[in-house]
Amino acid sequence: MKKTFIYFCAVIGIILVLQSCATSTYSVHSATAVTEDEISLNVRVSPYLCDFEMIPKENPKAVYEEYNTNILVESIANNVDYWIKRYETIVKSVMMKKYNADAILSATSESKTNEKGELVITVRGYPIKYTNFRPATKEDAWMLKFDSTIKEPIIVNDLK
Repeated sequence: MKKTFIYFCAVIGIILVLQSCATSTYSVHSATAVTEDEISLNVRVSPYLCDFEMIPKENPKAVYEEYNTNILVESIANNVDYWIKRYETIVKSVMMKKYNADAILSATSESKTNEKGELVITVRGYPIKYTNFRPATKEDAWMLKFDSTIKEPIIVNDLK
């Protein structure tokens, strides 16, 4: 009986040692503005400019999209701001796909609850399409100060 117990403990010990050697690694990468900044710290950025066209070109007007999230507000009461921002992004991407747009200009959003207590997001804005991409020139240098993504000053001599 004593030998069986020692043998059993030895087998369990070996299993535990071997199990600790087996590892499983899961990598998840999510790109955010912060990680993009970290990646580009040592990269020289050449600024580009572009124009945009309103959609539709003739008689442009603001459009809106209403989206029922089917989520009860009471179930997300402690994270309402997070969910509102998340669904605003979803609604904007739905609008861009619907109008074949690159962005929604002057987007405003409204959140409310319907009669069932579900969160409803409405986004209004102007769909636009970017055109005429070009490298910035010395004459365009005054516009670069409005770009909030540029952390380091651009040396104007570097522009063509």
